[in-house]
Amino acid sequence: MRDPEIIIVVDKLLTGFDAPRNTVLYLDRDLKEHTLLQAIARVNRLHEGKDFGYILDYQGVLANLDGALALYDKLPGFDEEDIEGTLTDVSETIKSLPQKHSDLWEIFETIANKYDREAYERLLADEAVRHRFYHRLSDYLRTLKLALSSVEFQEKQEDRIPKYTHDAKFFRELRASVERRYSDTVSMSDYDARIEKLIDQHVGACEVEQVTELVNIFERERFEEEVEKVVGEAAKADTIASRTQKTITERMDEDPAFYEKFSKLLRDVIEAWRKKRLSDAEYLKEVKDLEERVRTRTGDEVPERVGHSDAAKAYYGLVREVLKEHTNGSDATRELAADIAVGIDQIVTQHAIVNWVNNVDVQNRMKTAIEDLLFSMQDRAGVALSFNDIDVILDRSVSTAKAHARQRSGS
Repeated sequence: MRDPEIIIVVDKLLTGFDAPRNTVLYLDRDLKEHTLLQAIARVNRLHEGKDFGYILDYQGVLANLDGALALYDKLPGFDEEDIEGTLTDVSETIKSLPQKHSDLWEIFETIANKYDREAYERLLADEAVRHRFYHRLSDYLRTLKLALSSVEFQEKQEDRIPKYTHDAKFFRELRASVERRYSDTVSMSDYDARIEKLIDQHVGACEVEQVTELVNIFERERFEEEVEKVVGEAAKADTIASRTQKTITERMDEDPAFYEKFSKLLRDVIEAWRKKRLSDAEYLKEVKDLEERVRTRTGDEVPERVGHSDAAKAYYGLVREVLKEHTNGSDATRELAADIAVGIDQIVTQHAIVNWVNNVDVQNRMKTAIEDLLFSMQDRAGVALSFNDIDVILDRSVSTAKAHARQRSGS
């Protein structure tokens, strides 16, 4: 059975009735004191996708609100701040629309050519600026939605509505582009559907672009199709770079040494392009190469005997990073790191049981066995590891093993 869309109340449901999604209250009977407060409370609950509760007063009963609120003066511990903003005139909120419109444009005041879409997207490469844009756009759209629902606003601001709605449409499309380009996920789907309907009433229908979930770089064909939809070499490069960085971040625990290396290489390429040391074409070529190396795990140069599994490669990388502090990075160091990595891989396999990633006792037994391995190996090789070095290898080895176990189980 579907939930009711409309409820007509005569005498009941003013107390003990709570439906947070209830958004609009129509008042058409005389209410006073606590009864009035209880009625208002029906639409002041928080609910996903709900910005405000709306009250349409056909009876003029809100004139009694001050008297109703005065009842709270008699309650022990009453604080006037607790009920501030209980009721806000819609027209007061709508008055803030011009300022919020200006605040949104202020982000882009340095752009000389206001028709240069690429300039907007490049300006939003900075994460802090981009998230300020998301916040201000959300604030502007929320207020515009409220304004377009007001007959008074449409009558008095008829000449301004085309500008407000045109800019709303432009910035929503810009947001979709930069979300894809910089691999952001900003969930506004429920809100977008409502504002799109209102904007289309004033701007007119246009071609709809379906924005889907971001595609992982390991879904090669789908990802390449998505990149092809992006216009411009720099925009394509940013899309590939941001999606590759997202993959690196998500998989960092699986192989810290490998992914940290490529994270730095990626940052260096982006920085070189932003400082004009690379052309757009060179930038695109460089990030494509890095994306391919991350996808295929080439470029980590591991000994053959640890190449049988990604986990063993990861142990090798993190052990070798620690050993570099005590050796000259010679072939002997590589061989010692490989021996330790193979040993760690065997220990993890021997101790792993069902759901061991949530079993602290099993993890501690792994660490003890790995610690014994490290002591025996360093004695054999004459390498003196500090207690901090050993702790780093123990912690990162178990964290890496857990990441691979979760990846295999799909959790």
